[in-house]
Amino acid sequence: MSLVWKVAIVLVALLAVHEVSSSVHHRHHKKGIIHRDADEMIEFPKRSNDRLGETMIHGQIICHGTPLDYVRPYLSSKKYPRVIINICVSDDGGWYRLTTGNMFDLEGSVTFTVRHQCLMDKLPPMIQCAVPYYTTEVTIDLSSNTTYIGRSFELSKMEAYSSADCLY
Repeated sequence: MSLVWKVAIVLVALLAVHEVSSSVHHRHHKKGIIHRDADEMIEFPKRSNDRLGETMIHGQIICHGTPLDYVRPYLSSKKYPRVIINICVSDDGGWYRLTTGNMFDLEGSVTFTVRHQCLMDKLPPMIQCAVPYYTTEVTIDLSSNTTYIGRSFELSKMEAYSSADCLY
């Protein structure tokens, strides 16, 4: 009986080693190309003297004179509206800092977007909504060769750039 158990253990060990080696080999062959549609492909910029490197956009986000803490502004491009270029969280004083990076073809501008609940006098929140919020979008021109752009936003006075939205 002892010999039968020894042979069984050896067979189980050999089968386990064979299974592990075949699965590792199989995973190696699974690596391949990710197929995407042509409209989802991101074009890398062509280097030119007009536009060099990245730009830092920084400033303060304010609501009725009070800095807004922990809102999440982000940058996007008109060419790739569903791609977030950079996102951050404003700190204790409402200060934010975003960079454009240098891998996106930005076509001279980026869109600064922030979702917030700062009430606006001329734009009421949505009615019958569990969580009403506003989306403020501002286009920032990058055509100058400046590296730093400072922009502070008083959200309560930006009705022209905002829309009322509803989460639920």
